Amino acid sequence: MEHTPFFSVCIPVYNAEKYLAACIDSVLSQQEQSYEILLVDDGSQDGSGRICDAYAGRHSNIRVLHKKNEGPMLARHHAVGMARGRFLTFLDSDDLFVPHTLQRLRALWEATEADLILFDLEQFFPDGKKQLFTEPYADATLFEGPGKQVFLQDFVTENRLNSMCRKCIRRELYDAQADLSAYAGVIQGEDKLASLHCLDRAQRIVYCKESLYLYRMNPQSTSHNLTLKNYRDIQLVQEAVTTYIRRWQLPKSAEERQWLRRLHVGYVVAVSLAGRVWQGKASRQELRQALAHIAADPVFCRGWEAFRNRVGLRKRLVCGLIRKQAAGRLCLLCGGLDLTQRFFRA
Repeated sequence: MEHTPFFSVCIPVYNAEKYLAACIDSVLSQQEQSYEILLVDDGSQDGSGRICDAYAGRHSNIRVLHKKNEGPMLARHHAVGMARGRFLTFLDSDDLFVPHTLQRLRALWEATEADLILFDLEQFFPDGKKQLFTEPYADATLFEGPGKQVFLQDFVTENRLNSMCRKCIRRELYDAQADLSAYAGVIQGEDKLASLHCLDRAQRIVYCKESLYLYRMNPQSTSHNLTLKNYRDIQLVQEAVTTYIRRWQLPKSAEERQWLRRLHVGYVVAVSLAGRVWQGKASRQELRQALAHIAADPVFCRGWEAFRNRVGLRKRLVCGLIRKQAAGRLCLLCGGLDLTQRFFRA
């Protein structure tokens, strides 16, 4: 392995034994050869740790760290602390790089000297279906100087640009010494949180309109099983985002979008919990605690006051019941799985 590889591929690993070998192999088969792989076993309880060690025993450019479980954000942070490469890339342990990912990223850097490269990804499903995630920018769009503000505003007001796995970052942009202990266990919005400081430091951001990453859609997704923990995660993330919105002097509308987002998250958490209470999968006390917390959140309340007449009827009805902490009526409204799913699609 070169003393200073061009890329450090940071892979947080948690209970991923089913897909981990394919993930690592997708890096080992890269056309570009100047890279290291950093595997951070985040307290896995399956065979993931053994798989990591086996690969490290066979490949000198793979290193492993075993640590207690603190969530993907801190696992990536530990990987960056180990990194020697000039550029950081991130790969989740059930996903894949396409064979030319690193080669393409190196060519882009040599052509643009970018600090950060954003690229497209493609979702793939167990049934073989695929969905491309692309952006409304032209290929090779460069965001720098005043033009960077356009990208920053898009970033804070949307979720589509969050993923760290869509970003190749000059290592110096990432503050590997930052104390992130306050974010241990955060799993909702952690990519947005991790991106903020890097975007703040980046002078030149380049967009590549090519899918270089394959994102595995998990059929066991918990997106319909949200709890108060998810809401609290979003509160932490949005607090940091609001700080940067003001630091970057973005329009007031960017901050107002955070209020609308908080309103939506409160709605989704309440509907998810109420539906599970109806099914006997969550307690009425859990729901009451969540409603009390959400109703007392000043940002949720600002969102309600600003947008109550601009959201759909069902969302307005649910949010009104949240404000009243009316757990019983919310359960009746959201009772039954089919009805719950219809609320999620609203």
